[in-house]
Amino acid sequence: MLPDEWRTVRKILAVQVGNVDELIKLSPTLKQLKRVLPEVTIALLCSPQLSRVALSLPAVDEVLLHWALAQPEGVLDCNSLALLPLIEMLRSQQFDAAILFPQAAQSPYPLAYVCYLAEIPIRVGWSDEFGGGLLSHWVKASDLEEISAEADRSLGLLEAIGLGCTSDRQPDVSRERA
Repeated sequence: MLPDEWRTVRKILAVQVGNVDELIKLSPTLKQLKRVLPEVTIALLCSPQLSRVALSLPAVDEVLLHWALAQPEGVLDCNSLALLPLIEMLRSQQFDAAILFPQAAQSPYPLAYVCYLAEIPIRVGWSDEFGGGLLSHWVKASDLEEISAEADRSLGLLEAIGLGCTSDRQPDVSRERA
């Protein structure tokens, strides 16, 4: 059964910071999200370097690119005025939810802060550190520790917030876009 707060969600922002392999491993999670919420639009925010792969993911309806996600190790400088255009872009899109998929050793909180400032009401991510209200749905990373693969950790995140799980864990980058 779908959690009540997800019943009205129509537009989801998925944020992936990492490399091509991590983005490909995220595809089963995005496919699961689309299966559970078939009417939603899923927009993927990633670095320009990942655009070609991002466009090939069948569950992704829209790809948003921003240079700030191309920083070394995907670390955002939240004190930078250069993030204002990113915040405004996200705010103008009127997302209902953001699901953050940082690399295993990264904190989701800089991205969560950007989403908070962009007025995205549901902000989901994993971390062992509690970050106050920056994540509306915080999943302890240590609870996902026994799951070693990036795709499995991402699917575990969906399961932890009540969006089910799937046995289909195969990456899917088959769709051609016009």
